[in-house]
Amino acid sequence: MAASKLLAARHGGDATAFSDLVRRLVLVGVPLYGTLNAAHALVRGEQLGEAVSSSFQKISRTWPALYQMLPDFRAALRQQNQEPAATGFLHAASWQAYPDISADLLARALETKQRYLRRPLEKMAQVKVSIVLATNRPTWDHAVLHPDRTIGFANRGAPGDSLVPSVPTLNRLTPVERKLVDQIGPNETIAEHAFLLGDTHVGELTRRLLTG
Repeated sequence: MAASKLLAARHGGDATAFSDLVRRLVLVGVPLYGTLNAAHALVRGEQLGEAVSSSFQKISRTWPALYQMLPDFRAALRQQNQEPAATGFLHAASWQAYPDISADLLARALETKQRYLRRPLEKMAQVKVSIVLATNRPTWDHAVLHPDRTIGFANRGAPGDSLVPSVPTLNRLTPVERKLVDQIGPNETIAEHAFLLGDTHVGELTRRLLTG
């Protein structure tokens, strides 16, 4: 997505420049608008290694990629009454209880999203794009900002692929972009996100979209 916009800028804003290099593109489980897993990694760190969770917390909070993958869809961060929090994950005010969260990396992530990742297909004219989203693995679609400013996570309960929640992603897509989506339904047994491209069903779907 960033490459398409950088190339367009290099060619005077030409939205077709990327199509000279890429004619077909399949986005398989891409967190177009972020993932709660990134926020969970910054808050808890345990999925990166339970035995050394506190160490991983400190290490992960220096990784720009985690900040860039923070969710920016509506209501990703909520108050206890389930209303959207006044600030989202990309604002330093939401992280007051976590002093080693980098305000600089948050600011850089917000700038990156605004410049390259919002309206992701904007500079992909004449590229045949397909978006594959799964709905059969429970996924986080929000976290809760408590009155003491700590961030909590309930059980994963939203449809997705264990990383990308399908409903918030679909809601952020434009009507034109939604027509590019192939949804893998809840009754189709496929691998979790990290193994999607090794899954037979997903592999066959991807090949068909690339060659059909």
